[in-house]
Amino acid sequence: MTLSMRLCAAVGLFLALDLSGAPAEAGGTKVNGEIGLELALKVNPAIPDGTPVSISATVAASDSVYSNSSLLYLSGTVRGGIFKTTTTIYYAWTVASKHDNLSINLSISGGKGSYSATASLYKTIPLPANGAVTKVIFDDAL
Repeated sequence: MTLSMRLCAAVGLFLALDLSGAPAEAGGTKVNGEIGLELALKVNPAIPDGTPVSISATVAASDSVYSNSSLLYLSGTVRGGIFKTTTTIYYAWTVASKHDNLSINLSISGGKGSYSATASLYKTIPLPANGAVTKVIFDDAL
């Protein structure tokens, strides 16, 4: 099943957090953009179609001054032995440097009855240009 979700989607929740506590005038750089997340998971054959899958997706940037993250929750079901979803995670933060990296973390769980599986997926990318829409693809197994 393919799920396309934006900020106000019924099955998604978006939180953008600037946890730095530092004022913007402290010399930080304002950044913003979108991560276009595409996820395709080949599912263990023991996990039947219709099995629910839940995902917590986090985009984060941390440095010596600032700690930022944006969080999105997704859910869907397995279809044809595959779980697919696409969504967008937005961010608008203050960072110490435009050369910081973004980390994209996915915590995935699926199952019902005696069938269950979990996975953690992770990627690091350079901080995209301000205002950019950046596609990040995860093609893995659950």
